Amino acid sequence: MKRFLSAIGICFALVFGSGLAATAHSDEVKTNPVAGSTVAGGLQNIRIEFAEPLLALGDGEGSEIIVKNSADELLTEVSCVSQETNSISLDAVFAESGDYKIVWRSVSEDGHPVSGNFEFTVDTSTINEGSVTPCETMMVIAPAPATDESEPDFGPILIAVAVWGALIVGLIITIGMVQRRRKKN
Repeated sequence: MKRFLSAIGICFALVFGSGLAATAHSDEVKTNPVAGSTVAGGLQNIRIEFAEPLLALGDGEGSEIIVKNSADELLTEVSCVSQETNSISLDAVFAESGDYKIVWRSVSEDGHPVSGNFEFTVDTSTINEGSVTPCETMMVIAPAPATDESEPDFGPILIAVAVWGALIVGLIITIGMVQRRRKKN
């Protein structure tokens, strides 16, 4: 009976452990500006920092940051996206006060697309001086455009957990049958 319970424990560890490993990829951990904050107008650095490295393709390739105002219009005075090991960023000039939304996406080092958004407010009563050279090309290789409705795809994870679950149930049934045969003999 102890072997049977040990086998069940190992099976559960494999199922739930593999599900957690499958979801491990670079999630957003820190933004600049901080979500919900109020910042000065003019030049601002928009930065998203991640807990794990991003896929290294080239400076900004494979990543996208979109800046929208409250009327859902794109802010065009933005630099090209640059990428470091654990972050993506761009510079933008905010000429008008109001609420702004950042929509971003990138690819984690393990190949999983990651995306999200955050909002902040700009107050032009104070202006940070500076300008940017607007980006002329958008180098994006992620599988789908960044949108407000970006949601993670849990399909492959659910399939993996279902397959592991079926294997474990089969293992439990097999172990149970072996235990019964041993008791009869």
